[in-house]
Amino acid sequence: MNTLKKFGFLAIVLALGLSFQACSKKNDVSTAAEATENVDPEGMEQGAEDIAEENLDDAMAGAGVTAQQAQAILNNLTTVYFDYDESTLSAQETAELQKIAAALKVLNTASISIEGHCDDRGSNEYNLALGDRRARSVYEYLTNLGVDPSQLDTTSYGEERPAVSGMSESAWAKNRRAELVKK
Repeated sequence: MNTLKKFGFLAIVLALGLSFQACSKKNDVSTAAEATENVDPEGMEQGAEDIAEENLDDAMAGAGVTAQQAQAILNNLTTVYFDYDESTLSAQETAELQKIAAALKVLNTASISIEGHCDDRGSNEYNLALGDRRARSVYEYLTNLGVDPSQLDTTSYGEERPAVSGMSESAWAKNRRAELVKK
């Protein structure tokens, strides 16, 4: 399954879960089957992005994120980790990125840089491309949640800036990442 399809599937699952939760509170939809009844498989990715953005807007309005809370989130940015040779975001990572998206939307003049990194396996060219895919994956997720693209930029460092040196799985796992850096 390619990265875009995995990302689309994850966005759909997230969006449907949020939609079902929101709709069931309004008594608009009583079952998950009804919520997914009219899903068009060909247009799922864009539809899921729209639903995810709408639900995040609703959630943030209800959550009442203050400028002070948003500033605290942006002062403690997370590092997103990836599996070997992957650029797909995990559910745990997307939860953290949703908080960052909310903070960036509240502080709409703030900006961050997303830096893609890899472990040292693979060629320099391959790792630069993989680092770029990792950074773009985070960028696309944040922009799909409504973050203004002008608040984000991406860079790939490939294997050139390891977080940890070593030739073990634990070292490699710490180097397969996208670092979010406040500008």
